Amino acid sequence: MPESNPEGGSTHRTLRHCPRRSIEPPVEAALLLTRPEVTARVMQDCAEVGIRLVWMLRSADPAATEFYRQHGMGVIVGYCPFMFLPEGAWFHRFHGFFMKLTGAYPR
Repeated sequence: MPESNPEGGSTHRTLRHCPRRSIEPPVEAALLLTRPEVTARVMQDCAEVGIRLVWMLRSADPAATEFYRQHGMGVIVGYCPFMFLPEGAWFHRFHGFFMKLTGAYPR
């Protein structure tokens, strides 16, 4: 999975700044783990390079989300991606199961 950091630098894993335009094959979707104050800029970058689906985890910016939806792009906000993985840790699967029981699981 290609990683891109608009600020450059690194985190606990090796992370390189990589302009999204240079990622091959082209990226179809993005999982954003950003601070809310930079999410709009990152979503704009995604739109510019043709990324049509964005999943935001705890970084929802209402204006950016609305921008994406108005342009016919898909946005998933706030759900932990690990809940949807069949081989995720038991507590992630339990979280998804509990959401199904309560009717809060997304469709």
